[in-house]
Amino acid sequence: MNDYDRVLVIRTLLEHFNRKDEHIIEEELSRVDEHLNSLDEYRKFKQAKLLDTKKVTDVQFAHAIDLLLLEIDNNGRYIFESKSHWIAVFRVAADMHLIGDNDYQGFDNWIHRIHPKHLRIDFTSKTLKPMTTHCYFQPFDKWEFQPLKNETKRPYDKMVTVVVRLRKLLEQEKK
Repeated sequence: MNDYDRVLVIRTLLEHFNRKDEHIIEEELSRVDEHLNSLDEYRKFKQAKLLDTKKVTDVQFAHAIDLLLLEIDNNGRYIFESKSHWIAVFRVAADMHLIGDNDYQGFDNWIHRIHPKHLRIDFTSKTLKPMTTHCYFQPFDKWEFQPLKNETKRPYDKMVTVVVRLRKLLEQEKK
């Protein structure tokens, strides 16, 4: 029995005693749920690591980030120009099974581990959380522009550009 299964059993027991003895264990249930979720994300992360044996190394990914941060478009502007573009990096890493699909904190830890030096555009896991309802958190091949309120297509197009360019840089790194 693994940790996830053990915590699931504990949660089931807590629910049972909560109903049976009319104890209020709601706070404990939420803490168990949080732990269960973190174990589930860790399990997904471990499965993702096993899925793709042809993936890039951490060093190659960090180098591709360095190159991406230096890329300039036809108008002389950086391709990677805002903190929100870290979402594109997250999406590429998740699609390559380098991290779990919803593991924002794990991505934060991973980025700071593979790239400990200062970056031109800082990253924290808080950068990802405001946009969890957007299409960016689906696999890249399922992305489509879905305007929220008065949103224009330009931010979406820039995000797509960051993903496409990072993928090309990673392909070059693998060779």
